[in-house]
Amino acid sequence: MGTKKVKITNDGDVVFEGKTVGQLMVEGLAELAGDFQAGIDLTEKYTCRQISLRPAEQVCTPERIIAARKILGASQSLFANFLGFSANTVRSWEQGTYEPQRVARLLIEYIHEDPTYWRKKFKARVVPKTPNALANRKRNRPGQSMAK
Repeated sequence: MGTKKVKITNDGDVVFEGKTVGQLMVEGLAELAGDFQAGIDLTEKYTCRQISLRPAEQVCTPERIIAARKILGASQSLFANFLGFSANTVRSWEQGTYEPQRVARLLIEYIHEDPTYWRKKFKARVVPKTPNALANRKRNRPGQSMAK
């Protein structure tokens, strides 16, 4: 049995047996559609798999939420911003007033499953406040005169 070679053209196209990957995909899909229309048992001719995802923890306790935030080393405000929620929402989760939405529960679970990865992602998004930015904020508070 000989080996089949894959070539990359000067345009960056991947070519296998004289056809681009796109051409091979279109041909494969056309064959699949034809087999489906002809009533062929697709499970006999093609590899068919069914998968399911393990659901995230259903109950997200206030302690678990606080622990996820502490894993990142974040304040409630930064943690809320990172997750895409308001600080008041995160506060209500941590106080047990409300339970997080499913997407938030998933993110919190992911933080617990791979803390190193999420710490890195979090730190990459943190923008340190510069001394000049803090000084400008203090100088430009509402109700204060700008003149000295």
